[in-house]
Amino acid sequence: MSSFGITSMAVMAVYYRFYWQMEVEMCLCLKYWVGMEFWARWAHKALWHASLWHMHDSHNRPREGPFKLNDGLKQREKR
Repeated sequence: MSSFGITSMAVMAVYYRFYWQMEVEMCLCLKYWVGMEFWARWAHKALWHASLWHMHDSHNRPREGPFKLNDGLKQREKR
């Protein structure tokens, strides 16, 4: 077998190995992205629309004074 054949076999073996590994990592990234989206939707509904509704609702009403009730939570999230 020529050196070209051995080299091409090595190149293809490395390519297929990393192609498979990249495919697995892409599937994991997609899985975690979907999971975080569902978590965010659940947390928004369960936390903001249930227990913290009195604060969350303040951003839907006209401002009375310099701040709204949920402005303090937004500042914590930005840090």
